[in-house]
Amino acid sequence: MKKLISLSLLLLSSVAFLKGTLLAASQPIVEVPFEMQHQHMFFQMKINNSRPLNFVFDTGAGMAVLNPATAKELGINATGNLSVRGVGGMVRAPRYASLALSVGKISLRANAVGFSVIHLEHKIGKKIDGIIGADLLMRYVTQIDYDQKMLRFFDFEGFKYTGKGKKMRLKMMGSLATCPLTVQLPNGEKHTEDFLIDTGAGVCLGFTTSFSNTHQLTSKFAKKYRFYTSGATTNKTYLEAAKLPKLTLGGFAFQNIPVSISNTRRGVLGTYQNGGILGNRILKRFNITFNYDRRRAYWEPNQAYQTAFRQNCAGVFFSFVDNFQHIEVYQVIKGAPAQQAGLQKGDRILEVQGKPVTSKDVPWIKKQLGVPNREITLKIKRKKRVKIVRMRLKAMI
Repeated sequence: MKKLISLSLLLLSSVAFLKGTLLAASQPIVEVPFEMQHQHMFFQMKINNSRPLNFVFDTGAGMAVLNPATAKELGINATGNLSVRGVGGMVRAPRYASLALSVGKISLRANAVGFSVIHLEHKIGKKIDGIIGADLLMRYVTQIDYDQKMLRFFDFEGFKYTGKGKKMRLKMMGSLATCPLTVQLPNGEKHTEDFLIDTGAGVCLGFTTSFSNTHQLTSKFAKKYRFYTSGATTNKTYLEAAKLPKLTLGGFAFQNIPVSISNTRRGVLGTYQNGGILGNRILKRFNITFNYDRRRAYWEPNQAYQTAFRQNCAGVFFSFVDNFQHIEVYQVIKGAPAQQAGLQKGDRILEVQGKPVTSKDVPWIKKQLGVPNREITLKIKRKKRVKIVRMRLKAMI
């Protein structure tokens, strides 16, 4: 009888322990699905109980952005102007005060700056109502699950991480988070510096002007090409693309990574004194949990961890036109196969390798243009004339 009672007590203790363990696992306040659109994360929020709005989740956004066209539609008036620094430099923009934002069970008040994002919409291929990052990250533990395309938000209080990710420290620059990276240059030099964690940047890694000048990066990469980009501000920022032999993030290592080198004196890359920007082409290879309250993040390699980095072997960049249904050339790299073949800015892409294409085919097109020494045939429309263009691809970095 005593043995039976002891066994029963043991079973009850085990059940109680198991129940306690399960209850100890933190539960999200809300889970929000997102979709990836050309290296950017889109999810839906509401403002003042509006229709669902398309927001970009951007860990590099210290202040929320509201598309002025969306503000006008919702009847939201500006309360003044302010100066804001973006990738391209300082700009004056309208300020929207104390917006009532909501996503699922989460409601918060936040200020926003108004940028015309038409150029970003044409670059990404999707309507953008707003951009948000720090306003959520400073209030909640935030988990980005790239595998399941899900954002999860938890209360700071009582949060306990139970996953398999590796813990890394975060260093805060105001409301923005950085983490230490070690980069190995072509000559074997190794340098460790803090880089801004930026899901709003569709790149692997971007070096600041400060880091570039300090370590004389331009002279240490034999193969480079020049291109331009722009962020939430519309100013063009010219950069050099190169290939980094090795990057180490905590205990994780990547090789032959496409990077950009800044020499501008404006904007984030020109004025920040850190190493640069760690973008979504690296970040999306992990499922990441950010706890800004404890200054830490947990990085767990996901299904995309070992995916090869795609090359641009044509030297051409596309934009989305006709309500994002079609694509045309918006930039051709000097000396690249695309320029040698005669492609020009404004050319409409009709066919690739004999296949009629629209905007939904851009991932497939980039894959076709990423194979060195391959001959590619394009059918384009230039003004009213249809032409066939042939080019032999080559690795430019």
